[in-house]
Amino acid sequence: EIAPSDWSSDVCSSDLENTTPGEHTAEAVALINVGGSEDKAKNYRLPAEKTKIYTVSKGDTSLKLEGNPDKTYDGKPVEAEKFKITKTGSEKPAVISFFKNEECTEKLDAQPVDAGTYWAKAIVEEDGNYFGAESNSLKFTIGKKDLTVKAGDKTVIYGEEPENIGVVYNGFVNGENGEHLQGSLAFEYNYKKGDKVGNYDIVPKGLESKLQDRKSVV
Repeated sequence: EIAPSDWSSDVCSSDLENTTPGEHTAEAVALINVGGSEDKAKNYRLPAEKTKIYTVSKGDTSLKLEGNPDKTYDGKPVEAEKFKITKTGSEKPAVISFFKNEECTEKLDAQPVDAGTYWAKAIVEEDGNYFGAESNSLKFTIGKKDLTVKAGDKTVIYGEEPENIGVVYNGFVNGENGEHLQGSLAFEYNYKKGDKVGNYDIVPKGLESKLQDRKSVV
């Protein structure tokens, strides 16, 4: 008589090494060793369900966005190198998207150029083993570029009307020029015909940025 205390068993699986997500089948076979005797073990087999369904679920992806992309308007898109992405999980590439609002619902079509406040978020799609994910949102600012408008020096003869020779701009970037300004250029003088000989101010006014979010005009 073979006592249960003399039994030992091993369970083998034909598919348990398959760890890709999804449903898989496994075949389990229980083998008996009788009193530790290998010769007797071949004579016994316990019944086992031939197939089992087991599921491997996809793992989560972790995604974090850091950086300091703040800058002053220079006419160029914000640099991708200013952002740092830390990712584990999905092997799909993480892509940074840019938004006009904190809720990240108003997505921009491209990297921001104009002065303003923006939010960036990294997004990665799922792959065969991991779910997709979105990172935290990162707020950054492109500040306005100061532009100065200076009247050119002009000399008049005593008794003449005040005159000017136009203005000189300082601060344009990326090939931009006075065409990016709107309004009517006018001049204000603290001199009038008949004033004494001396130095007087010519003050240009009436101009503003055609693209209000790009430059401030002084």
